[in-house]
Amino acid sequence: FQRAHPGVQLTLHLSDGVQDLVREDIDLVLRYGEPRDSSLVARRLRDNDRVVCAAPSYLQAHPPIRKPADLFRHNCICFFLHGEMHDQWTLISRKGEAQRLQVAGDRSANDGAMVRQWAVDGRGVVYKSRLDVQADLDAGRLVPVLGGWRGEPTPLYVVYPSRRFQPARLRALVDHLAVYFAR
Repeated sequence: FQRAHPGVQLTLHLSDGVQDLVREDIDLVLRYGEPRDSSLVARRLRDNDRVVCAAPSYLQAHPPIRKPADLFRHNCICFFLHGEMHDQWTLISRKGEAQRLQVAGDRSANDGAMVRQWAVDGRGVVYKSRLDVQADLDAGRLVPVLGGWRGEPTPLYVVYPSRRFQPARLRALVDHLAVYFAR
C-alpha cells in the first residue's frame, strides 16, 4: 500500500484487545467475528473459521483426537483477554450440529501469537483462526484434527468510525485491504 501511496504514514498498533476507535483516535482495525458496534462501519474482507490443530510432534506423543470429547484428554492451550478465558470451543459437525466444549490445559496467554507458537512447539492443542495459522497448516507445522468438524465462523472485517468526510487515504487503504484479502 505504501509503495502505491508513498505520502501516507502508517502506525501499526498490535493488540488482541478490542479498541475504542473513536476515543483512541484510531482510523481502522481488522477484527475477526461479526461486528457488535453498529455505530462503526464494517466491511467484510474474507470468510474465515476457527480450526482445532496441533503440531505433528504433539499428536505423535498423545492419544488420537477423533471426536470432540477426546479433547478432554488433551492439553488445550487457551487464549484469554480482559480476564475472560476463551476455554469454550464450539465445533460444528457436517450435519450442522454444534457442540460447545469447555477445555483445559496447563497454559494460556493473552497474546494469540504466543498461543500459536506454543502449538507449533508441540505443547498442546489450539483453537485458532484459520487465517492466523494457515501458513503453519500449509507447511505442516500444525495439523488440523477432528476431520468432519469445523470451528465456528469468524469472518475478517475492516472496521472504522463512521465519518461523513472520510480522508481519501483511508478509503484507499480500505479498498486495498479488500483487494488483498480477496486473493
